[in-house]
Amino acid sequence: MKLCVSAEVHDTYASRIAESAPGCEVVRIDPDGSLHGDLSGVEVLFFSLELALQPGALAKVVPLMEAPSLRWLQSPGAGVDHPVFGRLLERGVRLTNASGLHAEPIAQYIFAYVLHWERNVARHLEQQAAREYQVIVSGDLTSKTLGISYPAT
Repeated sequence: MKLCVSAEVHDTYASRIAESAPGCEVVRIDPDGSLHGDLSGVEVLFFSLELALQPGALAKVVPLMEAPSLRWLQSPGAGVDHPVFGRLLERGVRLTNASGLHAEPIAQYIFAYVLHWERNVARHLEQQAAREYQVIVSGDLTSKTLGISYPAT
């Protein structure tokens, strides 16, 4: 098997890849797009976020998505509704995504903002910066219920 990953993924997981997939050839793409290995015959592309965000690396990844040898692509996010992913599926390429990966951090982020708004943190920071302190009336979350709703698909 031949796997293509970003330099960051390679540096973090190279030993684990070698242990779990002996004989796997790993091709590394640096942020500037320089390669460490030959992309021909790559079967698996771990399309991580750092590859998507670096123009040099992305320039190497995009043509790789059309490679006839590609059998599996791991997407960097949850959404796979871009037409390029549809074309991959039509060719029989296995497509996996990172759905659910960010659920806990997003929940914590939302909770932080709920507290930020309810406790009027912005006004407290403004007063602190101005070195003026006046009473700020803010809400309290005691005995309150938070409901999260989203449209059904």
